Amino acid sequence: MLALTAIHDVMKNELLLPTVQETHARYRSFEAGTAINDHDAALAYVLEHYGACLPSYAALSEAQKAAILFTQAEISFNHGWLVQAEAPPGELFSQFKKIIATQRIRPPDIAFFFVHWLTDLAGAEPTPLCGSEKFVLRFPHALLHSFIESFSFVEKLADQSETEVYEEYLQWRWRQISIGIPEMGDPPTGNYAVALMRLVVAAQIGPIQKEVLRAFNEELAVRDQYVLSHEMALSAVPSKPFRTSPAEKEGVTMGPAFLIYYAPQFIRTAGEKRQTADGLSILAEVYRQARQIWPLSAERSGVTVTVRIDQMKDREPVSIQDGHQWGDGWLLVKRNEVEAAVEKRPLYTVNSRQPSFIFRLLCIWKRLPEDEEDDNSHFEELELLRMQQETAGTL
Repeated sequence: MLALTAIHDVMKNELLLPTVQETHARYRSFEAGTAINDHDAALAYVLEHYGACLPSYAALSEAQKAAILFTQAEISFNHGWLVQAEAPPGELFSQFKKIIATQRIRPPDIAFFFVHWLTDLAGAEPTPLCGSEKFVLRFPHALLHSFIESFSFVEKLADQSETEVYEEYLQWRWRQISIGIPEMGDPPTGNYAVALMRLVVAAQIGPIQKEVLRAFNEELAVRDQYVLSHEMALSAVPSKPFRTSPAEKEGVTMGPAFLIYYAPQFIRTAGEKRQTADGLSILAEVYRQARQIWPLSAERSGVTVTVRIDQMKDREPVSIQDGHQWGDGWLLVKRNEVEAAVEKRPLYTVNSRQPSFIFRLLCIWKRLPEDEEDDNSHFEELELLRMQQETAGTL
């Protein structure tokens, strides 16, 4: 750890940045003859090909070198996506799992990675005479606690699938939350289980977590419950579905799955404004229209499509729902094959006979109670028919 601390930011000195040699091209996204301007990638390049240039690293054993090299690996792991249950397990863990398998990473190396993460974050804003101000003053203690508690689960990737680790983590978080909110009881089971656990974990704050559970069970329309439970239970890991999933059977997975970027922040905003059910309904509509653009197929079971809701995340649901009264609409716009974004646009822009973009209009305006009852009744009939067909083997 001392050796890594000495070298881990050395490439922030631009004079030391290495140039990719012909024999090593292409290195990550850098071609031969190109200076590696990402300081982490630059250090990884030197460690892999010119480790002797760094005496404190060169003097270590091969096992210790491997642990340090792993901290610089391109693992594409977003820790916030885990502690907020924001991403499906495939998008969250697959690259991490691949590196573990190909480099024969051991659980102690994963533990070392997370200790490095803590030290790196602690020193991100150096205050040598005032201690670790980053952690003490500028980092929410509850969030830091969630990060630290999750470390031991990620270590299990060495021996378990991405989906297994994710599901264990969700169930453990539910039990931890229920200590402060006893009425939550044991982790849920059945078709809604994964969605409920992900939504409650995403809420982060005790009173909002309790309200999410109540709003889902008591206020949310049946059709929205179904959409959330179906979409949030797609694993994005081929042949590794959740144990409790209405969308996938044992050994069979479908895709693409969706990562609704900033969904946790949107849920918290809705909870703070006491509009949780409306927020969950809007979230369900985003999933619903995304599925219209990207239909389910077994061939895309390992794919994740990212849907950004940046423009929504800090708005209260009522203001979003009322926007159409002023001629505005919320569109889900396809950016490319794996990305989309929710955008607020004047409704007249959808009148073009040949629009220059692929989009879906989100139906998120307020509905009358009798409309909801009709929708639920019709949906329940369709869902009963679907289950009957599936049982008969005709679907």
